[in-house]
Amino acid sequence: MTAPDHLPNDPSRGWQRLASLRLPDGRNLAFCESGDPGGAPVLLYHGLPGSRLQQHPDATLAASLALRVITVDRPGCGDSTFQPGRRIADWPADVAALLDHLGVEHFALGGWSGGGPYVIATAAAMPGRITRALLVSSLAPLDGTGLLESMDGWFRTVFAMARHTPFVLDAMLPAWRAAIERSPAAFLRVVQAGLGADERAFFRDEGLRSLFLRSILDGAAQGHRGPGHELRLVTRDWGVDPSSLRVPVDIWHGLRDSTVPVAMSQYLASVIPGARLRLIPGEGHFIAFTRWREVLETLASPLPSPSPPDRAGRLT
Repeated sequence: MTAPDHLPNDPSRGWQRLASLRLPDGRNLAFCESGDPGGAPVLLYHGLPGSRLQQHPDATLAASLALRVITVDRPGCGDSTFQPGRRIADWPADVAALLDHLGVEHFALGGWSGGGPYVIATAAAMPGRITRALLVSSLAPLDGTGLLESMDGWFRTVFAMARHTPFVLDAMLPAWRAAIERSPAAFLRVVQAGLGADERAFFRDEGLRSLFLRSILDGAAQGHRGPGHELRLVTRDWGVDPSSLRVPVDIWHGLRDSTVPVAMSQYLASVIPGARLRLIPGEGHFIAFTRWREVLETLASPLPSPSPPDRAGRLT
């Protein structure tokens, strides 16, 4: 069962459809389609916090590449029903239900930041349906890897609280959302103060700045429970091993990322079989959006010929 479609206010931005699916257990799964409704399907996962609205505001970019972009709210985010007790490894079951509903058999898959773990879980669960996968500025497993210590300052504190004292984080999140709603401009100033010059450039684009605020607020539309649970999940055992992946994976990371350390992508590239790592100079955490067309072109393009392995057996 789907909810009524919602069309964009600005038709010049391209086709867009917001809808929802009632899952077998009664939960609601909200999603968005944009670009070319008859195009090749590309499934993209939002960051943390975020929602299905976290995609480039200009859907004509996807349409120009004949791509049907599908984004989806994870449980407790946006308009998708919260799912108590879930793990990251449980997510592919919801995705399979959505794709079957939409009539999609094979698809390209991408995700950024906090969406990266869910790309890995989906790729592990349905390798026969995924043509290729792209991880951008992705989190890596924090449980048992020591990578939490590679995070800087405030971000390390937040993720440490999610892992060790989640009740403290739960008490902070409602005030955080209220502060954003009370003064979005003040919130943006605080966010930018902790970023490098390359990352602050992202906020000079009015459309991307609006996207950032809208997707964060929509991601917490049901309150703090969904985003708080998402934070806890990424700090614990994901229930999936990245080394089990058997699909082609590209990994991108900006060398000036001040949110997710480059060490996370380097770790993922070292354990995912055949993964191709691309480190991008002069770019920060928001490369999924500053290079949106390139992201889509990569997911739409034929697979490159494999590089010869180095002495350690890794692709160069």
